[in-house]
Order: sequence, then structure tokens, then C-alpha cells
Amino acid sequence: MQRLFQWTVCAYRKPGMGEEDYHRYMSEKHGPLVKSLLAKYGIIKFTMASINTTAAWTPIHL
Repeated sequence: MQRLFQWTVCAYRKPGMGEEDYHRYMSEKHGPLVKSLLAKYGIIKFTMASINTTAAWTPIHL
């Protein structure tokens, strides 16, 4: 049986860094760095998601 583990990380842009620059950094620099670790540690899936300031998002409080 394969054991699965889920890890959620919330990251923020550096002050003064634009949204496009942040997205470019995460996809072109950070992503490739993480890719080498996926095979090494048997990670089967890696997902990055981001929310930009133009997105209409409201937290739901239950």
C-alpha cells in the first residue's frame, strides 16, 4: 500500500515584486528546483496555485 502525504504552503510575494514577476519566478525558477526533488523523494504530484489581486475571492466563514 502506498502512503500519501499532503503538504500545503502559503507563500507571499516580496514587497515591491509585481504579480507577473512573482508568477514568472515561481514557474521558471522555483518549479525547476522542486522538480529535481520529486523523483529523489518519490513525490508523485506537485501543484502550485496562486491568487492575484484582480481575482474576486471572498473567504467563507462557517
